[in-house]
Amino acid sequence: MALHARRTNDGATCNPKIYQVINSRILKKCCIIINNSTGGGVDGDMVRSLEPGLDEVIFEERLKGLEAGADMATFDAHTVLASFGGREIVVNTSPTRCDIMAKRFQKAGIKLEWQCFSLSHLVQDPIRLINKGFDKPPAATRND
Repeated sequence: MALHARRTNDGATCNPKIYQVINSRILKKCCIIINNSTGGGVDGDMVRSLEPGLDEVIFEERLKGLEAGADMATFDAHTVLASFGGREIVVNTSPTRCDIMAKRFQKAGIKLEWQCFSLSHLVQDPIRLINKGFDKPPAATRND
């Protein structure tokens, strides 16, 4: 299960300070693998408007949760365009952004949890990044 952080007003965030508070509270209670989200959410600090009716989950905000000391984090290795509450929201994870994320994960020693929402998500970037050495077997894969 991936953690999704929230601000005090319940807006989505990947603020590392908020994640650090959540992670430390969990670790005080039990020994568990901490898995922070890099998807973030569809409100709060996570979203900006591109045009009326079309919002984007901000890539730079998504990466901030990697600074909180998690053991693993979600890795959406594909771009998603979905509808939430009458708005269209794009989560742009282009191949170039996948490379940026993979390098950040590797530098921080964070294990990838591959987020694959359809069969096509397995074919392009996860295989390419695994073959480049950004994840080692067993690859952390699951389909929600």
